Amino acid sequence: MEHRIDSPASGVALVTLTRPDRLNALTLEGFQALARGFADLSADPGIRAVVLTGAGRGFCAGADLDSLAANFGTDPGGGIAPDRMRAHFDSSVNALLRAMHGMEKPLVCAVNGIASGGGAGLALAGDVVLAASGAAFHLPFAPRLGIVPDAGASWVVARALGRGRALPMMLTGARIEAAQALDWGMIWGIEPDDRLLPAACDLAARLATQPAAVLPWLRQAVDLATAQPLDAQLDFEREANAHLCTTPDFVEGVTAFRAKRPPRFGQTPQD
Repeated sequence: MEHRIDSPASGVALVTLTRPDRLNALTLEGFQALARGFADLSADPGIRAVVLTGAGRGFCAGADLDSLAANFGTDPGGGIAPDRMRAHFDSSVNALLRAMHGMEKPLVCAVNGIASGGGAGLALAGDVVLAASGAAFHLPFAPRLGIVPDAGASWVVARALGRGRALPMMLTGARIEAAQALDWGMIWGIEPDDRLLPAACDLAARLATQPAAVLPWLRQAVDLATAQPLDAQLDFEREANAHLCTTPDFVEGVTAFRAKRPPRFGQTPQD
């Protein structure tokens, strides 16, 4: 197994990548197992927030290229046959990213070192990304391998940075240190190396007490905001809140506000 799952606090799951000798690079089987792990966490009513981090000195170096190289020669040019590569993507990397993005629970990524290649895509898939002061982000796909960034990295980096910074980052494979990533708006915050995981778990524990039903709507609101005009966004806000105002969490929030007491939200997501 290339990861383990613990529970550092009530309602919180801690997912740790566990191949520190390979900077937590994932084999095809590792991606698949991690995708199943996130699907299980998504379905577990006792889990309300998730933290993802890496063991050792790195967060994740992306795909284990030795695992991919086993497929060399399946194409006449000596590389990997396109149909085989498509199948690998859909069953491993893409399956994992879809499981992460589809999980209707807050995901905090605690980037404890280098997040390289597909590992950068995993790191930036969090709803909240915290980085250790010594962490860095690196997209070596184009200059070192001649391929496009995957694991959602091309999508999330472009949306965070815009073309003027995202494309040069991908073209040059420049290493973006944590302080620069924060300045550019790629991440939420930086913690001292020894405080990163406690800070991430504390944040997840706070998020676990918040209304559960709003998260998928909130993600969609942020994603749509960069892709549609104001009128369409206003329509989305109307429809989202027309639904959310029917939930017990909304009733509890208003009741608590009027009673001048802290809200006590339910322990399971509302439909």
